[in-house]
Amino acid sequence: MLFKIFMIEFIIISIHFVPSVLLISDCENVTKRLEQFDTEFQSMWWLRQSADWNYSTNVSKATTSARQFASVLYSDWMKDWKLWARQLSCEDLPSDEKQIVKIMASGVVFMNSYNARLITELKSYLTEIYTSANIALPELNGTAQGESEVISLVEHLRNPDILKKVWKSWRKQVGEKGKSSFLQLMQLTNKEAQENGYTDIGETWKEELGLDDVISEVLVLWDEVKDFYKELHAYVKHKLRLYYGDKHVGVNPWIPAHLLVNLWGENWSGLSDVLLPYPETSTNVTAVLLSKGFSVIDLIRKAEEFYTTMGLDSMKPKFWSKSMFVKPTDGRFVDCHAVSYDFALGEDYRMRVCAEVKEQSFLEAVHEMGHIQYFMAYHKLPMIYRNGANSAFHEAIGETMVYAAQSPKCLQKLNLRSADMPKELLENILMKQALSKFVLLPWALTIEIWRYGLFAGEIKEEDMMIAWWELRKQFQGIEPPDIESASLFDPGSKYHVLLHIPYMRYFLSRFLEHQFLEAMCRFAGEDLHSCCFITSKEGGKRLKFMLSLGASVSWKDALEVLTGQRKLSTKPLLNYYEPLYKWLIDYNRNNNISVNW
Repeated sequence: MLFKIFMIEFIIISIHFVPSVLLISDCENVTKRLEQFDTEFQSMWWLRQSADWNYSTNVSKATTSARQFASVLYSDWMKDWKLWARQLSCEDLPSDEKQIVKIMASGVVFMNSYNARLITELKSYLTEIYTSANIALPELNGTAQGESEVISLVEHLRNPDILKKVWKSWRKQVGEKGKSSFLQLMQLTNKEAQENGYTDIGETWKEELGLDDVISEVLVLWDEVKDFYKELHAYVKHKLRLYYGDKHVGVNPWIPAHLLVNLWGENWSGLSDVLLPYPETSTNVTAVLLSKGFSVIDLIRKAEEFYTTMGLDSMKPKFWSKSMFVKPTDGRFVDCHAVSYDFALGEDYRMRVCAEVKEQSFLEAVHEMGHIQYFMAYHKLPMIYRNGANSAFHEAIGETMVYAAQSPKCLQKLNLRSADMPKELLENILMKQALSKFVLLPWALTIEIWRYGLFAGEIKEEDMMIAWWELRKQFQGIEPPDIESASLFDPGSKYHVLLHIPYMRYFLSRFLEHQFLEAMCRFAGEDLHSCCFITSKEGGKRLKFMLSLGASVSWKDALEVLTGQRKLSTKPLLNYYEPLYKWLIDYNRNNNISVNW
């Protein structure tokens, strides 16, 4: 019944919207047309988000059909508006209207409904592959279903042979199964990009970031921090060789991917018990959460305190009543990849996550609430501006707050640990953050340089896995577990790659979040390494103002509002990790560890 009602709503909306955009296109009526566009945009966004929410929280034939229908309807509606904006030629438009029309005209829209439907079907199929994948090996007790369970499984494994089997199994079930559909999706999106005047889909992804030359600029950023990464990599490889022995960690410069106890090698914090400089000094709040009898809801409410303490808004009632916080136990397939939703109409903001009472879920909740704070701050803007200054900004807000969620001083203020900050604890915290956050940089770089090359035809399909592992070695210093593994479709095992979700935002956000962190600590009047900025109302006020600007200003203008700077900088990141960097240099030199490859 609900499905039928949803479909009827779609049909009513489509009858009203699709012809209306063709009525008027003269310059005298631009203001009215933009008002009409904004009103329609809110309703269409709500329909699209509702269909996606219903699908991702209950993957079924009915929700798949509704999602596909909504996507095609939205695409057809947006196509008419983009064509209107591209054909509009008015010299005397006010600057704000001119800017809105320019944004409307940019980007890719599907020029025919068939391709839009086919692309949506491919993404639905790939999502089903991803969400239904499971790991069931004779050596394991039970089955790990979906991303969140498999990640938890891998983090607790230490047997290298089982880790290799899990690594391969995930790639066979996800990457290999989705490979042909991934390539078909790439061909279709490239075709659509070209029909919209771009050379390939990668060009549109770069355009959104607002950088003059994306590849050149990110490589400059990487060049300034890669020496720190090499010291960290050398230390990790040395420790793994001591732990596993020469049989599993050889003399060559690379680390076998499966030994990093992460499905993709993007986060190495699962090895904290092996890698922390002072393992007897705990940095984990999981034990505290459990000892206090926290439920998942308690955990998420505690995450909310990190924002409300500094004067930002509380989560709205619909957030608590409509979000999915835990994996359902009724047998339905759900997408457990953590995402936040803005439904555009009313105060409806939701989080979709399969949380558990543990530190990682706590940090995930803190991150996702960063997106929702952005949604709430810019909700009064026209729809076209309801976005981040660029996509990296949207990621950087929550990640800046994650630093607060790992600060002993902040945790003490919220009764999650003592406030003591011995030297050993600082170095442990910095190591853990480097393992969970900093090491993502070369991974993100690998993904996007590989995809940009593939989209542009510079990397041929028959050579794409050779190119992939060359890039992983070049940037990450990582090799496949064995010869067979090198041929498996490793990039397709990652959610964002399989579903064609841009990833450079995560690379750039790592630099932005340190610039934000430095500014917030300055407002709080505290040292960078002992800072708890959540008590600073001034910092909260500045942050909220920046968020309220949404996409109505350039990312440089937004950055200046909070930090006083107008360019990306590596200095705050390097300043933050300086104590760990020095410690690694001393350790590696004292143990005669080579740091180059």
